[in-house]
Amino acid sequence: MNQAQGTIVIRPKYFVLAFLLALFKPKGSINGGELPLAWRQPNAFPVPPGQYQVSVWCPYLFFPRMGEATVYVDVQPGAAVEVTWDAPWVVFLPGRIRAQLIDPRLLQGGQAPQQQYAPQYQQQAQAVGAGGGGWQPDPTGRHQYRWWDGTSWGAHVSDGGVNSQDPM
Repeated sequence: MNQAQGTIVIRPKYFVLAFLLALFKPKGSINGGELPLAWRQPNAFPVPPGQYQVSVWCPYLFFPRMGEATVYVDVQPGAAVEVTWDAPWVVFLPGRIRAQLIDPRLLQGGQAPQQQYAPQYQQQAQAVGAGGGGWQPDPTGRHQYRWWDGTSWGAHVSDGGVNSQDPM
């Protein structure tokens, strides 16, 4: 794993009886840069070590930032911080947000972690020369990072913490 990198994992949730929220995509931001998120799953973003302002909200009907809540997190080299946001029951209240350190090994290649995190959400694992998988600088130069599975380059890419796909 590249010790210079850290990871912020954002996990937005809603109570099961508020199932209509599933029709609206949650959003977040890291230091003001807006990010699309997915409900009830980890949304991981590799970041350099430092302090970050993480906000999460959901656009809902006439409320552009329903339940917006913010937390400040310190990301250490090689560490992973999970930010969990619970949508509010009433649209004009803030959501509940909390941050905790998680084991960064959950973000690396391996059998159990891959069941929890899809490859596009995994952090940089071991160096390419060591034969491990993980986020590596994109050899094509089209993106900031590209996923290396240990044997070949994948279609998953990351630019400024925003994950997408671009086949080689």
